[in-house]
Amino acid sequence: MLASRRTGELPARSELLPLGIATSAYTRVVTEQKVEEWLRRPFVEEPAGGARRPRGTGLRYAVGELLLCTRCTGAWVGLGLVGLRVTVPRAGRLAAATGTIEAINDVAQAGFAWLRRR
Repeated sequence: MLASRRTGELPARSELLPLGIATSAYTRVVTEQKVEEWLRRPFVEEPAGGARRPRGTGLRYAVGELLLCTRCTGAWVGLGLVGLRVTVPRAGRLAAATGTIEAINDVAQAGFAWLRRR
């Protein structure tokens, strides 16, 4: 990678798990969370209580499909995080740590909700 040649720093193996967890957390935000609905709105129909589907045709439809697919979006989010980590290492580590903490919080909140129901 040209960027890694410039900085000379590829992510260490120990960083792959936090980067992967952060990718999962950020992907959920983009594809599912209400906070990013404004981003999806031009490309995805999201009827209340109904099935979500891509809008339009051509590129608009393709972007809608991408935003509905957590696996597809995750690949691009992961690429962005690794790219950030390689080109601006400090910011990349911060983004990975923040996303990992977000994912841990999600699991803790779900566990707490599960315990309260029992």
